[in-house]
Amino acid sequence: MRQRSITTVTADWRARRRAESVDEIVAVALRHMSLEGAGGLSLGAVARELGMRTPSLYTYFPSKAALYDELFRRGWVDYAEATRPAPITAGTDLRAYLAAGLLTSLEWAQTHRANAELMFWRPIPRWEPTPESFAASLVAIRNLADVIGSAQQLGLLTTEVEAEEIVQVIGVVSMGLVSQHLSNDPHIPARDGRLARHVHTLADMVVGQYEGSTT
Repeated sequence: MRQRSITTVTADWRARRRAESVDEIVAVALRHMSLEGAGGLSLGAVARELGMRTPSLYTYFPSKAALYDELFRRGWVDYAEATRPAPITAGTDLRAYLAAGLLTSLEWAQTHRANAELMFWRPIPRWEPTPESFAASLVAIRNLADVIGSAQQLGLLTTEVEAEEIVQVIGVVSMGLVSQHLSNDPHIPARDGRLARHVHTLADMVVGQYEGSTT
């Protein structure tokens, strides 16, 4: 019984230490990507900063693709939580609501540029996320789809089109805003950039296209 307890404690310690090491690797990789871009990530440089040999890194991530995969997954998990929409009611001003959401997405991307580059673009030739990691991105989409569905039920948005179409249009608008800001004003806070002033116009365009009978 005592032996089993010691074995369990040892296993738990090893699991915690491994998780901490993975967190350290991810943090260093993100820092390098912030400086060099996603395509400039070097496993050797990451290993050197952590004081380990490159082969040791492979005990945590078997390939650079696997590290990209984890960065992609974690980015979407954080993004989904940071941009989780608030509930809406029949009295919600959808234009102001959507404008705020666009700005939140823009702010997240500006402060998580390395993640955003990997999540929203495809900067790595021949790399794509595994189905398991891609599933993390679907959470944010489902969150938005739930809000659109609620808005349709409340009569704030039309039911003559599928919610999926509205979700896709908002995604295009949001990612266009992010891409333009990160390309032109990457070091300027989102709210101070030249594009932030357009969030209300963009929200007006989307809501105006799909508004319901009570809007």
